Amino acid sequence: ARKLGDRRGIAAALLGLAHEAQRVGTFAATRPLVQESVALLRELGDEPSLARSLGGLAWLEAHYAVARSLWEENLAIRRRLGNRESVGWSAINVGLAAQGAGDYAAARAAYEESLALGRELDYKRMVARALTQLGEVARLEGNLTEARSLFEQTIRMWRENRHRSGLVDSLRGLGDVTRVEGGFAVAQLLLEESLSVCREIGARPGIAAALQSLGDLAGARGNGEGAKRHYRSALTLWDEMEHAGGIARCTQELANIVAIEGRADLAAVLLGASEALREQIGAIVPPVQRLQHDHVVATTRDALGETVFLEKWKEGRKLGRRAALLAWEKVGTDAR
Repeated sequence: ARKLGDRRGIAAALLGLAHEAQRVGTFAATRPLVQESVALLRELGDEPSLARSLGGLAWLEAHYAVARSLWEENLAIRRRLGNRESVGWSAINVGLAAQGAGDYAAARAAYEESLALGRELDYKRMVARALTQLGEVARLEGNLTEARSLFEQTIRMWRENRHRSGLVDSLRGLGDVTRVEGGFAVAQLLLEESLSVCREIGARPGIAAALQSLGDLAGARGNGEGAKRHYRSALTLWDEMEHAGGIARCTQELANIVAIEGRADLAAVLLGASEALREQIGAIVPPVQRLQHDHVVATTRDALGETVFLEKWKEGRKLGRRAALLAWEKVGTDAR
């Protein structure tokens, strides 16, 4: 397309690269290409293609507020064009960005709009995705009964439609809910199936998320070394993808483990790093994790004293994504 001077062709090819990058998790190199696509399509005044490229750019955006702004522009174009199917998928993505920032009311509203459109269109995959995301919002808010019901429903839907990339999210969501409820053996099966399917389809973000959930489960079972092994595997993938949100979550969970082991100084460093990473992307500690987070912060502060705690916390904030990677030198050879 470049040889031909075909600006529409260039933009279309760049958009294809963006979608593939989102699927396999190789984000960084693609960003300038998608930015070029957006600029070309703005010049051409091609709103349908611009909407697609805005979506591609939003997928690559780490900061949730910026991603939400891009998706909202995408959604506005879709509304003008009147394609209800596209409106439904754009609404899902607005919801994902709002969810990441902790604006659960906005996320729920976006998912419910998509759900209504999916039902009107008899579009089963859109219905299943909207319900899956409503389940995730319920889980993050701590509404486990609602989350369980939605995940169980969507697991059946994804299996019936043989849609594996949707299935893995519902399996992982139900596994996380079941862990919190104390059903460790069932949670293990659900999370291992999610991980297995992600590996089959080559979905690196899903692999990392499943490994992280398995780490959470190991920690809940009192298996600190197992938790650290899973977190290290997940963290390696998140770091390769430069996924600040995943790194922040892994760093937070690792802080919980080392705090239990009595390594308050390291826990404080990791807590500071996690906070800095959340600020970098505009994320919050979800309500379902808030009690544990606040408890670890309080016990770590008490163990170190205010002055030392703040020194270590600030040290972690400066290290950012490097904090957890450096921490493996101190958490024991078994974690390697």
